[in-house]
Amino acid sequence: MPQPSEGVASLPLANPALPHYFRADELTENPILLQDIDPDTFMALPDNIPPHVARAYILINEQGEVDQVVIDEEDLSEEAKRFVSDAFAKVKFSPGKLNGLAVKSQLSIEISLERAKVAPIPVIMR
Repeated sequence: MPQPSEGVASLPLANPALPHYFRADELTENPILLQDIDPDTFMALPDNIPPHVARAYILINEQGEVDQVVIDEEDLSEEAKRFVSDAFAKVKFSPGKLNGLAVKSQLSIEISLERAKVAPIPVIMR
């Protein structure tokens, strides 16, 4: 699957209003994570979403906010995609820059959806 910026670049006649999200190799400064995902989010993987590994593209605007999460995995359910997108919605970055100017950018990451391993609760007998 083409990366989001490649797909956008190859479709200028279909929709010229689509923005370009620069890849890391096109930037002079990459986005930097400022506020991560709430750690409790992934501990709450719903039972109906099976464990899975997928590629995700985080599309970041000029203010460092996540515009969209594109998940490159056809067999991942829409519910699982929504779960991942919702988790990344509140992540904050310093924006990517091109020659000192903040621009739309993208990060490609591998995500792993897995069940939390819960340690057994010790029972204290008195």
